[in-house]
Amino acid sequence: MALRAENRLESKQMCINDYVAMTILAILAVAFFAFTNYPPELGIFSDPTAD
Repeated sequence: MALRAENRLESKQMCINDYVAMTILAILAVAFFAFTNYPPELGIFSDPTAD
């Protein structure tokens, strides 16, 4: 029964919610890499080992 429902869901074309979710995921991935390489000047991103 569950496999049958999954097959039905998988066979349908992507709806707008899927595109929104993929867009948000892509934005978060870009933000993660950008803030990893170029952290903003906020206290939360400061180096804890630096004095």
